[in-house]
Amino acid sequence: MKILQILKKLIYIQIILVLMCSNINIVYSRDNNEGNIKIVNSWEKLKEEIESTNNTTKKIVIETNKSENWEADSTITIKENQKILIITTNNVVIQRKQEFKESLLENKGILILGNDEMKGNITFDGNKEKVTSNKPLINSEKGELIINNNINIQNNHSTENGGGISLTNTTANIMRRNNTKQCF
Repeated sequence: MKILQILKKLIYIQIILVLMCSNINIVYSRDNNEGNIKIVNSWEKLKEEIESTNNTTKKIVIETNKSENWEADSTITIKENQKILIITTNNVVIQRKQEFKESLLENKGILILGNDEMKGNITFDGNKEKVTSNKPLINSEKGELIINNNINIQNNHSTENGGGISLTNTTANIMRRNNTKQCF
């Protein structure tokens, strides 16, 4: 009888260890209905879609016909009561415009970049050859930031905290393929 109890406890511990060492995909939400899925095709439309409402959960799909380069000339703010998932159907490079020196994304809610169903890559580019900014590309002041596969953050020259990403009072999960994960 005691042997069975010990075996059950060992199996339970093994299951917990396996779950802790696995990349668990984040399910978007039970609110994943067509009303909460929005399609955008420019930086301006992305900004409008995120900032036009409060207290909402949205899945935003960047849809392009081919690989595109976008110039970002303003900051997009994810509000405290928002949960935003951004994915793409193709490759898109979002580059800081030459005159713009602020963060591209300011997160105060839950921001999820990419997921397993995403077909392309999203690259946030600081344009360091032409811009010395005073901010990171992604600034998260509280809430949660999740960066999945096929998201690139590059070429930022910041004179302040953070190069590509700055986190304050934020839970961050960065899940990338081809990384070594060790447990114990």
